[in-house]
Amino acid sequence: MLVFKDSDQLYAVLTQLFSEIANNFPEATNAVQDTGIAMRLKFSNPAAEIFIDGKMNPPNIGYNHQNKRSDLDVTLPAVVFHEILLNELTLKQAFASGKIKIRGTFWKAFSLEPILQAGKLLYPEILLHQEINR
Repeated sequence: MLVFKDSDQLYAVLTQLFSEIANNFPEATNAVQDTGIAMRLKFSNPAAEIFIDGKMNPPNIGYNHQNKRSDLDVTLPAVVFHEILLNELTLKQAFASGKIKIRGTFWKAFSLEPILQAGKLLYPEILLHQEINR
């Protein structure tokens, strides 16, 4: 199942999502900064990449390919991220089923939890705004 028609549409959703998280949920941003790690999210179908630098104050988010070293790489299909944000799948379930691949220390992936919790509150409205059918 494809949710996003192309990388541009996925980037539009991701840009809006992370912008709104930063503006509306400073505690999520602070939690990422508290971890002090840099993480890369690599999406497939369609391809996209986000680099979240929790070493910066405030954390910096870069889109598309970033030539920076990460402490944690998370690779997943875009539809899995979509399902997680719609509460159809948990991060633990996605990892246990092999839908998410992690390079780095597994427990560091849970530093994404505050972002995911905030994202779950915003995501349905973003889909409507971007005119994406669930």
